[in-house]
Amino acid sequence: MKEIIELGDDDVISMKNINLNLTKQLMSKFSDVKQVAKNYVGNPLLEWISNGTECEVLQINGGGWIKGRISARIAIDFVPDAKEEIIEVEEGDKSVLDDLREQLNKDVPTH
Repeated sequence: MKEIIELGDDDVISMKNINLNLTKQLMSKFSDVKQVAKNYVGNPLLEWISNGTECEVLQINGGGWIKGRISARIAIDFVPDAKEEIIEVEEGDKSVLDDLREQLNKDVPTH
């Protein structure tokens, strides 16, 4: 599973494609992106996000109607690219390249 980093309101997002950024800016604070996303959503869904709305639910497993509120959430996730694993070779350890160098040096004719 990929790591998801939760962004803070003051974190800055830099987008490569300005047309895909909701704020139409190359760089935006996360709080600005969230606000534009909320404004972008239509009125009924915005009400669901802000306060929820009264409803009743009838589940298929029985139990009759249940009164309550239905609400929605908008999630904006940041998933960092995978980090390349760096393999450190301790001093004194031979690497595959050392073996290759030795082999190449053996094959080089001396004058």
